[in-house]
Amino acid sequence: MAPLRFQAGPQTDRKCVLPSDEELASKITETDIQGFGNVQHYSAIRRYTLHNSRLSGDAIVNVRLNYTRGKGDSFEVLGTENASGFRLKVLNNILESESEASKKEYQFEINKANYKFHATGTGLQNGHQCYVVDLIPNRKGKFLLQGKAWVDVTDYGIVRVEGRPAASLSFWVGKPYIVLDFEKVDGVWMAAHSRSESSSLLLGSSVLTIDFSGYHLESDTRVIAAEKLGTVHSIPILARRKW
Repeated sequence: MAPLRFQAGPQTDRKCVLPSDEELASKITETDIQGFGNVQHYSAIRRYTLHNSRLSGDAIVNVRLNYTRGKGDSFEVLGTENASGFRLKVLNNILESESEASKKEYQFEINKANYKFHATGTGLQNGHQCYVVDLIPNRKGKFLLQGKAWVDVTDYGIVRVEGRPAASLSFWVGKPYIVLDFEKVDGVWMAAHSRSESSSLLLGSSVLTIDFSGYHLESDTRVIAAEKLGTVHSIPILARRKW
């Protein structure tokens, strides 16, 4: 079976002066704390689409996500399309695993507690000038990515991450290849687009996507609203602010 391939990102420029590993780690963590770290609650509509090469049609589940700091995610199913039997069971298992894991969000935050960072160049990503950064997990874990990040040169927000989990997610999917994009919602970097793809002899190739819309964020001092943010593609835990 041929290996999975994703289109390469923008070309990297290695000629600029790059921040040190320590500076990167500190500023990425500071941006996270000052942004999403102030969000106490958010809600969004999430559209799951599961495609498998051996099954006809895509299974779709639409849910309303509610996140509360300290309590994690909860979901309300709004409707389904072509989702029954095995595919519905898979999607329900994903929702359950996301809800449970969201109570331990510290395990997948992109900060210096979980990663080492090393800048290798710069490049344009999603309209942002970015440092291209190696993501090096501090430990093996299925909620951490081994790969690359594109970090905004202005405020050190994460614009994109891509790679594979540092540990296998399960016997069925192994280590899928993941691409996750972020965009700002009134100053806070939120998940905006992601895709995960896996392949096995038993299940064939699978792609799980998640579309986000209707972000509504509440912080300590104000309410932040966005009519629509874009598209998110993911595996369990991906469709959040952080990996």
